[in-house]
Amino acid sequence: MELAFLLDADGRQPKAKLAPHETWAKVKFDRQIVAIAKANGIQVIYTDDMALSAVAQANGMTPHHTCELPLPPQKLQQELGLNVPEDNGDDASE
Repeated sequence: MELAFLLDADGRQPKAKLAPHETWAKVKFDRQIVAIAKANGIQVIYTDDMALSAVAQANGMTPHHTCELPLPPQKLQQELGLNVPEDNGDDASE
């Protein structure tokens, strides 16, 4: 049912003319993603697909792109505090 009520990115009901770079399969797939998300109460969608972002936004969802995500902390690996001897470059096998 939710899919039947979705709007296209331009705010119109489906069956509008496609842009030259779009296919009906892609448009239907994007609509299905948004419809499933809305049916499950999702309000934010994470995607780098601009067409999917536009459909989500036209239907009241907030799209976020990976470039907008915060960067992870610089140092996730902590120091162990072990004393490891440095390699002098000497070959001990002589």
